Amino acid sequence: MTKGLIRDFYRYSSEGWGPGWLVPDMLKKRWHLILGDSRKILPRLLRDLGQIDMFLHDCLHTYDHMIFEYSIVWKHLAHEGILASDDVEWNIAFYDFCRAVKARRVVIGWRLGLAAPKNI
Repeated sequence: MTKGLIRDFYRYSSEGWGPGWLVPDMLKKRWHLILGDSRKILPRLLRDLGQIDMFLHDCLHTYDHMIFEYSIVWKHLAHEGILASDDVEWNIAFYDFCRAVKARRVVIGWRLGLAAPKNI
């Protein structure tokens, strides 16, 4: 069953379903799409939010950009929060960051990285 769900996820996402297609209807009013340069938007958004439970990096996969996003988000991550990152195999930013902040980490399928503070 899991393979079917994963296959369907990739089929739907590649058939032109736009951003937010996976957000359930009951949560749509709490979901907001913000487009733009994360170097400009993310600091202000995190200041406004204060603390976040989860963050998913899935944009510019350069070492510098990934480190930038991880670093700014980590400061706002809740005590039991999760930092997720797609395409961690593209460079060593995820591994370097996790080592630097002493995060617990796991990589699923050499692609999806999950990091959490060691205290959870």
